[in-house]
Amino acid sequence: MKKILLLAGLVFAFSACATDRDYHDHDHDHHHGHDGHGHDHHGHDHHDHHHDHQHGMADGRLLVATADGTLWLFDAHDGDEIAHFDNVLSEGSIAVYGNFTGELGYAINRNTHQVAIIHSGQKLEEHDGHEDLVFIDPSVLGIFTEGLRPTHFNTTLGRSAIYNDQSGNLTIFDETTLMSQGIAASASFAGAEVDHGAMVLLHDRMLVGYLNQARVDVMDYEGNVSQVIENAPRLHGQARIGRHSIFGLSTGVMVIEQRGSNFEATTIPNPAGSPENARVGTVYGHPVRDFFVGNFGQGLALIDPVAKTFTPFDLPTMPWRFGFDRSGEYIVVLGRDGILYALEIEDDGDLHIHSQVQVVEPHNPDAPAGSAIPVLVLGSKIAYVSNPAARTILEVHLHDGDIEAEFVVPAAASITGMVLLVTDGIVH
Repeated sequence: MKKILLLAGLVFAFSACATDRDYHDHDHDHHHGHDGHGHDHHGHDHHDHHHDHQHGMADGRLLVATADGTLWLFDAHDGDEIAHFDNVLSEGSIAVYGNFTGELGYAINRNTHQVAIIHSGQKLEEHDGHEDLVFIDPSVLGIFTEGLRPTHFNTTLGRSAIYNDQSGNLTIFDETTLMSQGIAASASFAGAEVDHGAMVLLHDRMLVGYLNQARVDVMDYEGNVSQVIENAPRLHGQARIGRHSIFGLSTGVMVIEQRGSNFEATTIPNPAGSPENARVGTVYGHPVRDFFVGNFGQGLALIDPVAKTFTPFDLPTMPWRFGFDRSGEYIVVLGRDGILYALEIEDDGDLHIHSQVQVVEPHNPDAPAGSAIPVLVLGSKIAYVSNPAARTILEVHLHDGDIEAEFVVPAAASITGMVLLVTDGIVH
């Protein structure tokens, strides 16, 4: 198993003041904020921010959920509160996700079967062959309660979907209709299995995988199955890059390549000699990268869907949260040691640690079940890490490992979910 390289002069260790999970690839499950179970004005540091801003482009907004069911929107650049919505959902562990364009946020309390949809206040409008970004008042568009145990989320241009484990179906939201006519008019269902399901949304079809049924169905948005792919034991975790989709299995990973109207599946097994308990259960892709990254025991796995290779890398600690930053330059890992690692890919394919910084306390294996745990979300060369109990969010610049700011969430309850909503458009 390859060892991660710690390059002298590129590794930085800092003491954080912590006391005590986009970028998001729009075509996969957003783990950043998915399973983070567990504001007088802001007490953040006023640093000069050196974000890689593009002229006319917004930094985005952080959508944060706290365990009392309140949803918060903050400016991702300076931490200023934009809006908050008290007790929108029942109390509990609330996960949050963003849609493809960053205009909408989805907040899910799976135990109470609630999905709240929030307009971020960032709105795209067609204008003279381009899209303008305009700002409106953020709002809660409504709460959807018809799916039972809503869990995995996925999004693509114009649609988002949630797999309902208990009712065995998918709720599909047509987002153009949602924003013009409301939630009820936009929602439809596709039948599936009562299972812990995961899906990849494509233009006119979905790949729907099942943990216990151990298969993947190719279905349209009405739920009609056109192809069944078997031999997918303990399927969990999914992502897509171009025509290649991937699902994690207990025995390795399944790569599914779209070839016209058909899909061809290949299982890449776990490498020989892998630890018995190591498996890929969460996986990510990025549009500028030609490989996927997944968790694998005390480390990561890089999976090349074309060469059909599976390369594991050891880390100094087991990954707690991870993903690509929005630029695709870094793979970022929040380790169970509470350290945030920014990893780079060398020309020979090895990973090395570019920067690191202590951001939260190490994982406590004796913490009560259901305790809130840190959430990691990733911007372009920037990471945001929540300290749930302290109700703070650290902004870390990945190039140098500096903690640039600490944002305070003025809530009485722990942070359970967080996502970065970035809407790319022209600001006049």
